[in-house]
Amino acid sequence: MAESDTAGAQKIILIFMRNSLSLQRINTYDTMIKDFKIDRSAWMLLLVCAIVMLPFLGLAEYHTKGEPREAVVAYSILESGNWILPTNNGGEIPYKPPFFHWCIAALALLNGGVVNEFTSRLP
Repeated sequence: MAESDTAGAQKIILIFMRNSLSLQRINTYDTMIKDFKIDRSAWMLLLVCAIVMLPFLGLAEYHTKGEPREAVVAYSILESGNWILPTNNGGEIPYKPPFFHWCIAALALLNGGVVNEFTSRLP
């Protein structure tokens, strides 16, 4: 009986040590996430990209067949008021998630209800 009690105690100690090590890993990961800071060069890169890209989003016309298709779906959302099941030229498209179309339509609402190249490319 004494040997089985010792073996049981050793198993409990091993389980406790494994759990404490995994808790230490979790705590280390949490502190790593909390201490994460973006350095100055990353902010400068983000600023340069925004200055270079954003003003020119709406200047070019649509190039592929995908861009105007997404804009038409967002336009139909605004026209019909049906934000749940988007339509494309009168046909429902239940197989495609509507989040991207919602983003275009929301930006178009901020732009006075106009769906154009800029509002369809910004999201």
